[in-house]
Amino acid sequence: MAKFCSKCGSEITGNVKFCSKCGAPVPLAAQGGAAPGGGRVQNYSGTQGGGEVQNYGNYGAAASARKKSMAPIIAAGAAAVLVVVFILVKIFGGGNYKSPIEKLEKGMNNQDVKLMSEAFIDGSDFADSEAANLFSSFGGMVNYEVKLDVIEERKLEKSAIMQVLTEDYYVDAVYAGQAKAAYILEVKMTMKMGEYSEEDTDEIPVAKIDGKWVIPMSLSDL
Repeated sequence: MAKFCSKCGSEITGNVKFCSKCGAPVPLAAQGGAAPGGGRVQNYSGTQGGGEVQNYGNYGAAASARKKSMAPIIAAGAAAVLVVVFILVKIFGGGNYKSPIEKLEKGMNNQDVKLMSEAFIDGSDFADSEAANLFSSFGGMVNYEVKLDVIEERKLEKSAIMQVLTEDYYVDAVYAGQAKAAYILEVKMTMKMGEYSEEDTDEIPVAKIDGKWVIPMSLSDL
């Protein structure tokens, strides 16, 4: 198929770069497909470096395929992170219904009134009470160890929370009405003070109120 100069109209013969009549540059397509460096062009319209230019048209598809193959791994990693966060929130964010017992035990052993008060619904009242002040005044003077073990637990049906808490455990109706969930925990207390030791078992209600698990009663009621 004959080729002609786009400037002067003269016929172009051979794979020349310039028109023999007017000297105008000959487009690459009119040179017979040859690359400026003598190489061969294979379906690529990118930078011409003089060597053989390979077809890179599938590069984007390959990269896309790699991204798709990594997607399940990334999703699995994200799911694992969410599981760990969920567990931590359940344990440390008020989601553990045994946390009031754990705080009470740790507060008693550390003689930490503030931590003990966090176990109760009326924590601020307890922290300012005469009993709390007396407890603090003896801090460090008496060595003892308290162990609180939950040996049995019973989850209350939502429809029974109000009745059980108010009638069986004398929880204030205001607190009982705010409870979104509740357990009755049978707790074994062991106290050691020198050679003296004592054990006792009692049932303690815990309820989830305002997103936190607490003992919905005063310390004096236990």
